[in-house]
Amino acid sequence: MAQSVDTGTIPIYQLADLMKMLDNPKITRQSFQILTTTIHNWLKTSSCIESLTLTPRKFLSASSKQVQEIDGSPAQGFFTVLNISKNYTKAQSFHIALFSSIRRWVSRLESYNITKDSMSYPGHGMSRIKSTTLGCKTEDNEEPSEYTEEDTSPVGVDGCDTSIETVLDLFLETLVDYSLRLLSQGERVSKPSDLSLQQAVVSEVIHVLNSVCTLHPDYIDKLLPSVRRTLTRSTNPLHIDVHLSCLSYLLHHCDLSSYHSLLENLLGSRPFIEEHFHDSQFSFDLVRFCLAHLELLSSNGFFASYFPNLMKLLAWNPDQLEEDFRTQLIPVFMNPKTTPEVFHTILDLPCLTAVLLMKRQIVCQLDSRLLFQGHFLPTNLIEMFVNPLNVPLFAYIARQRSGHGDTISKLSRVHELLIPLLRLPRVNATSSLVNPLIQSFFSVLLDYATPNVSTRLIPDILERVILLYETGDHRKSIINTIASRLPDLIQREPASINSYSEEIIEFLSVTRNLEISGELFHSNLIICIGRYASSYFCKQYFDVIECLINEIVFSKGLSASYPRLVSVAASCLAKLSARNLPLIPPARHCLAKLARHIDSCEFHCKPDVASRLCELATLLQDTGPSEMMFNSCSDYDTSDTTAKGFALHAFSSLHQANVDCSN
Repeated sequence: MAQSVDTGTIPIYQLADLMKMLDNPKITRQSFQILTTTIHNWLKTSSCIESLTLTPRKFLSASSKQVQEIDGSPAQGFFTVLNISKNYTKAQSFHIALFSSIRRWVSRLESYNITKDSMSYPGHGMSRIKSTTLGCKTEDNEEPSEYTEEDTSPVGVDGCDTSIETVLDLFLETLVDYSLRLLSQGERVSKPSDLSLQQAVVSEVIHVLNSVCTLHPDYIDKLLPSVRRTLTRSTNPLHIDVHLSCLSYLLHHCDLSSYHSLLENLLGSRPFIEEHFHDSQFSFDLVRFCLAHLELLSSNGFFASYFPNLMKLLAWNPDQLEEDFRTQLIPVFMNPKTTPEVFHTILDLPCLTAVLLMKRQIVCQLDSRLLFQGHFLPTNLIEMFVNPLNVPLFAYIARQRSGHGDTISKLSRVHELLIPLLRLPRVNATSSLVNPLIQSFFSVLLDYATPNVSTRLIPDILERVILLYETGDHRKSIINTIASRLPDLIQREPASINSYSEEIIEFLSVTRNLEISGELFHSNLIICIGRYASSYFCKQYFDVIECLINEIVFSKGLSASYPRLVSVAASCLAKLSARNLPLIPPARHCLAKLARHIDSCEFHCKPDVASRLCELATLLQDTGPSEMMFNSCSDYDTSDTTAKGFALHAFSSLHQANVDCSN
């Protein structure tokens, strides 16, 4: 039987202070050796005897008892954190506390450069550090070390002088044996009350072994069979933390091709996420796993294939996972093929939450052992969800893989069916995330995507600004975000205004789209048309914008609502006509007619708008100057100091000021 622990030169009342060394940014070689040696000793020498609880009645008959294994049998070998006792000794309690810090300590060892007689932090020259402190600076640094040569004398495991390398080898060997003992204990059948403890310890052990093999790759072959056996036993989703830790170990130290199918099963091929998205711990562990292997999963196409399935985790846990998805996962979901689908998936996130709520309630109703947490939905909604006509629509919203199907033509039907769930707290919380996620989406798109990839999104934008789930106040902020990014998007590939002229003209020709998408989106789109439309497409754009501006000005319901849009559309007509000279007469006639009508009726900002229309009509009277000004104001040369350059600069400034004043 193991003897009681001998802490050597470290009294038990100083052990708490010793633990503080784990977080000390500066540590001497002596402190490193003392701490490593102490952990080594405590791992294998804690007694397996319970602490005695003495009472006057039992004082004479008290006898020592062994702690138990997790399945209730007497303890075998040395004490571990998976030994169960009613009364732990102080040494055993410290042993348990020490185990919780081992992973952090081994991870810190990875950041040290360790040789036979010296150690340093990364980035410090090894020739500079022989018997000096960790964390000291380079030779050019005047900062003196706060430790003396006396601090750096080595301390051995058994009181003998030992090099750092030897101390580390002894420590790792003991740690590996201890970890294998815990893995064997993890295979025992535990009591239901101890199952979570058993799984948490096994998961922690695998993480520790992962760090050990990174530090000392020679242990990989020895540990691989045990890790594989643990992985095989952890296929139950209740053991997801163990499964992920084993998979993480194998991805770090083995060939990816051997475990490709396991990753596919985890992320989408099997209904892992589909059946356990409601488990917060499951979602947290899986997202942590994805973040830990971000580059590997992204480069091998797992995120591109299964991001719709991963979005279910965010749809059910919006507050907890929002930052992880917004800052790290959404960018890696995007590639040239998936970017449009990611855009649609973000906008449909509240719909996904509503669908998951209905699915979860149905599952709980079928199994009385399950508890549904949330607002119970009326029976008619559940019947609507299982209606064969609606099943394909909801199946697409809750799909597992990307690139399958397109329900854009029936999306309005989906929104209509899900309106009764709009005010549910979880759906409302998810709705508030759409705008930040869209902002992150466009930031990545504009910073990293090629112009061709980014401008391919224009038809999707035109479809979706008028086809959003009714999310109350969040809807307006989403459209404004898209509208503010539209000019930057088109500026990357100005020819896209011509490439997608058919879609843009169809969008502008429907007046109802203006009421849905708002003035800002239409204004920014028309500004881009005025800047970048080629002469070949000027006539088509001129006709649709002329119809739009007449519809606004001569309609009693619209005339008071869009003064800025009237000013922007009038400027666009002038630009298009100057680029295609046969359009100048109809442009002047249109502008003059609009100015007279606005001047004779109640119109918001009437003097400013009427004056603007008159100015534009006047500029179009002389063909030469108007062509020069309207065609050059967006791309004039600021270094041109001639009279023409000065005039273009002045006109451009005046034009921009007028647009700003009309906001």
